[in-house]
Amino acid sequence: MHIVEDVCVFIPRGAQHIARSAACENQAFIYDERIVGLQFHLETTPESGEQLIVNCGDELVTGPYIQDAGTMLADRERFQVINGLMQDVLLRLTFAPV
Repeated sequence: MHIVEDVCVFIPRGAQHIARSAACENQAFIYDERIVGLQFHLETTPESGEQLIVNCGDELVTGPYIQDAGTMLADRERFQVINGLMQDVLLRLTFAPV
């Protein structure tokens, strides 16, 4: 789900770069094996996606990486997939060595 074109230009010194995309070089990183920085929203549900559109619809402007409201909400199964990934991230952090 891409709404805005804000990007993380730099990651903290010592952080491990773990994801990039065409939209954002620094899509995700891990720091100190317990801090995760994400430039995307794995927690989004269909309901919270609808609320983002209602409350931030003015940010849905034309851009190479900004999806329109219909595209964001079209595939309801996608929310289950990303929510499962968020659960995996949280479980890994919960059981990560301190």
